[in-house]
Amino acid sequence: MEKPSKALVEERMDQEWAALDMALSGLSDEQMLKTGVVSEWSVKDLLGHMAFWAQQAAKNTELVNAGRQDQIVRPGSPETTDRWNARERFARADRPLAEVRGELEESHRRALTALADLPDEKLNLDMDGGTFLELFAVDTYDHYREHIAQVLSWRKRLENM
Repeated sequence: MEKPSKALVEERMDQEWAALDMALSGLSDEQMLKTGVVSEWSVKDLLGHMAFWAQQAAKNTELVNAGRQDQIVRPGSPETTDRWNARERFARADRPLAEVRGELEESHRRALTALADLPDEKLNLDMDGGTFLELFAVDTYDHYREHIAQVLSWRKRLENM
């Protein structure tokens, strides 16, 4: 198994970011605001959701780099995760699509910048039974991949409407 490195993580970030861009390409604003992508969520809701978690990844990376990983706050249960997700969706409900897209782009850049400052050896730092890299991936590129699949599925459903 290949030892994780920042270069490999950055490559995965770039790949999933490009895949997300392709998944969104050609969707109209109206399509991005239509609910039903995942339950009652729209593409806009998913973008805001990904922005929040990428912001968490950036903040957590900054904490690890400063040696303050004990200050990382994670939801302790699926119910808490659901509450955080609902809170963040509600917080962005009245914000324009362009603003939410900009927030996602900024959170992605911030996560990459924080990662660039992190020494490679901190990727394997133990974080509650996993590594910091696993935590970072869950909040960024693995998370993007999960929602890319949902957007692509949504696109297929739109074609059949």
